[in-house]
Amino acid sequence: MSTSYSADELGSWFSADDVNVFPQLAPHREFFAQINGLSELARDDAYKRKAIENISHDPKIFVVNWAANIGRLVFQYPFSLINQKLSTYFYLLPNMFLVVAFIFGLYPAFIRRRAIPFEITALLLFGAITFGGASLLSAFNRQFHPVVPVLILWNAFIYFRILKIELRSNLETI
Repeated sequence: MSTSYSADELGSWFSADDVNVFPQLAPHREFFAQINGLSELARDDAYKRKAIENISHDPKIFVVNWAANIGRLVFQYPFSLINQKLSTYFYLLPNMFLVVAFIFGLYPAFIRRRAIPFEITALLLFGAITFGGASLLSAFNRQFHPVVPVLILWNAFIYFRILKIELRSNLETI
C-alpha cells in the first residue's frame, strides 16, 4: 500500500508470486528477490522497513492508496491492475445506501448527542477503530462486514429515535 511505480497501482495487496507474474509489477521484483530466502519474521520486518521508507519518501502516494483502500473496504473498488467485474455492484449498491444514511445522520446525531445511549456510542467507536485499522492494511470488503451491523444499529437509532420523519397526506396544511 505504500508504493506505486505506475498510475495503475492503487495499493492493492499482491503476493510474491503475483509480483513475478504481472509485468506491471516488475519494479518490485528486486525487493522481493532480496527477501526471498528470509524467515517469515525477517520478511515481515523487511516489509515494515520498506513501507516506512516508501511513506517517508512520498506520503502523497500513501494517502492516495489509503483512499483506494477505503473504497475497497466499503465498495470492493478500485483494484490495481485488475479489470473490474459486474459483481462490484453487489457490494456497491447496498453499501452506498448504508454509508449515505450514516453521513446524513451525523448532523442530527451531533445536535442530539445527549440522547444517544453510551452503549451505541461505544459500539460506533469500536466500529470506527475497526474500520480505521482495516483501512491501513490490505483492504478487502470482508473486513468491512463486522462494521455493517454497527452501522445498521446506528442508522436505525438515529432515524427512528432522533429524527422524526412523517409523511403528510394533505399538502394544504403545510
